[in-house]
Amino acid sequence: MLSEMLDVPLKKDFVDKGLKRTVPGGPVPGKVKDLYRRLCEAANYKEE
Repeated sequence: MLSEMLDVPLKKDFVDKGLKRTVPGGPVPGKVKDLYRRLCEAANYKEE
């Protein structure tokens, strides 16, 4: 947890969920998929 890593208490009441405007969805363009795949390979990231 972030508060444990920083060794400080975190205030949770400042978060305004109404500010979340982006909703994921829709098709991902091929160029973006390819870039994501290449970045994952470079980082040795394996999706589970």
